Amino acid sequence: VYFCMSDTTIRVDSVVRDKLRALAEEDHTTLGDLLERLAEREQYQREMRRANELMERMEHAEPDAWREYLDELHAFEQGTAADGLGDPATEWPEFTEEAKLVVTAATAEWLRALALFYSRGHAGYPHRAASARAEKGRRA
Repeated sequence: VYFCMSDTTIRVDSVVRDKLRALAEEDHTTLGDLLERLAEREQYQREMRRANELMERMEHAEPDAWREYLDELHAFEQGTAADGLGDPATEWPEFTEEAKLVVTAATAEWLRALALFYSRGHAGYPHRAASARAEKGRRA
């Protein structure tokens, strides 16, 4: 399957164009590929902000659902802690406290993205109904 994309022209200030060109050259890529990456990054960051806002709204508007979500998350973490695998710090000395923070932050970001995905109406999100009720209440 071939997809045909047409080229287009975007008018930008020459200073902006030069900055973009320098970034593209530094990455050994085309200006179009750089702009695509930048657009994807911006879209991802906006989705993460929306996911964070959704989780904050749920925490305040539906405290019971939020506690249920945290309990479920804690139960999941406890389950993985008892999965029979060894302590990462023992098995992998490079798995330091700093690395744990990075992994934890990445996991939190992934969970926010997952929450956003399911909040958009995908089946299986346990708190979708609670979120929908909270959203409906705000609109009323």
